[in-house]
Amino acid sequence: MISVSDLRKLVFKAVATGQNLQYNGIREKVRELAVQFGLGGFDNNDELNLNQIIWDLVIERVLTFGTENRSEPKWPFIRVTDHGKAVMSSEAHGYYDPDEYVNNLEQLVPGLDAVISQYALESLRCFRQNLMFASAVMIGAAGERAMLLLLEAIGSWVNSEKEKQIINALLDRPRLPQIFDMIRKTIKTAIDQNLMPYSVHEGVTEHFLSLYEMIRVQRNDAVHPTVGEVSRNKVFLSIQTFPVALEVLFRVNNWFLDNCQ
Repeated sequence: MISVSDLRKLVFKAVATGQNLQYNGIREKVRELAVQFGLGGFDNNDELNLNQIIWDLVIERVLTFGTENRSEPKWPFIRVTDHGKAVMSSEAHGYYDPDEYVNNLEQLVPGLDAVISQYALESLRCFRQNLMFASAVMIGAAGERAMLLLLEAIGSWVNSEKEKQIINALLDRPRLPQIFDMIRKTIKTAIDQNLMPYSVHEGVTEHFLSLYEMIRVQRNDAVHPTVGEVSRNKVFLSIQTFPVALEVLFRVNNWFLDNCQ
C-alpha cells in the first residue's frame, strides 16, 4: 500500500501535464509512476485513497470536471484549474501536504511540542483549502506557543528573583511586546557575557523577528475588526519561514534548559 502522502504526489505528477484527462487515465498513470519511483504495486486500498485525493483536489480548486476546451463539462473528464496550474508550477506545491510539513518540523525539532504540531497541521489544512484568515491564525498560534516555551525556559535559567516574577506574570497573562523584550534582552545578555556559543545563537535575531511577525499578523491583520485583511502571499511566507525559525528558536530554548543553575 502506498502512503497517502506519496500517492498525492503521484496524482500531482499524473495530472500536471495531461489534457482531456479522465479518471481511468489518471489511475493508470499513477500506477506507472508508482512502479517508476519504486513505491510498489497499486492495490484496492490505493484505489480508494486515489478517489479521495481527487475529490480533495476538487474541493481545493486544484482540479475540476471537464476538458480544457470545455467541450465535455462533466465527469469522467477532469482538468487542472488555473489555480491548480499556479500551485503546480510554484514552490507552493510542497506546502499542500500538511502531514509531510509537520513530519519535517518534527525532524528539525525532535520531541516537538504536540500543541505546536497541531497548530501547524491546522494551518496547512486551512491554507490548502484557501482559508487564509484561519491559516494565519493557526501558524501565528504555533509561533506564539514556541515563544512562550522559550520564555518558560528562560525563566528556569535566570537567577534574578525579580526577573523570574516578571516572567511568571507574562506566562500567566501573555503580553507580546513585553515577552519579545524579555526574550531579546536575555538572549543578548547570554551572548554579551560569552555564555551562549555562536553555534547556538546564529541567526536567532532574524528568525525571532519572523516569528514575532507571524504572531502580529495572527492578532492584528487576521482577527482585528478594523483590519481583517490577510493576503495569500503573506500567509505562505509565514508557513515557508516557520520551520527554520522554529529550529533556531528551539536550539536556543534547549541551551537555556541545559544550562540552568
